[in-house]
Amino acid sequence: VYPTKGHPIVYGEKIIDKTLPTVLVYGHYDVQPPEPLDQWITPPFEPEIRDGKIYARGADDDKGQLFMHLKAFEFLNATETLRCNVKFMVEGEEETGSENIAGFCSDNAEMLRSDVILVSDTTMISTSVRMGRSAPLASAPPTAAAILRKQKRPRRAVVLSGSPRAPARRADVARVHRLD
Repeated sequence: VYPTKGHPIVYGEKIIDKTLPTVLVYGHYDVQPPEPLDQWITPPFEPEIRDGKIYARGADDDKGQLFMHLKAFEFLNATETLRCNVKFMVEGEEETGSENIAGFCSDNAEMLRSDVILVSDTTMISTSVRMGRSAPLASAPPTAAAILRKQKRPRRAVVLSGSPRAPARRADVARVHRLD
């Protein structure tokens, strides 16, 4: 756990062989601020089942996606089928602007060095994939670009789908390329 001027950043890594590619998984553990409380259907931090569905704060942004990546890592590690190095960086300020992430990335550029960035803070399945089309990168969260800018050599990032509510600036998109 790395302190920042705001909420801490959680970091972990499994390096199995320094000659293998390294994947950096980015996610966030914070949720939207609860205010104004009177606009919630249910109390903001209490899960509820409605119409056969579970409604839980942060389950879609970003706990579900991050949990999926952690469980995949856990499985690959437990079955000894992990074929790359894996790093996780999970921040706590994404919902309020990621104010401290750029400084953290700058201060820890070598630790965060990776060949691929897997951004866990995206839609579970992109519209293009659901419609049977390939899903070219249209946008990337600004956080991915912040990480890439701190890397000393060009890198590629995997973005499962862009977030329409956080479109990347054109400069950010130019630094993030889809893997073929």
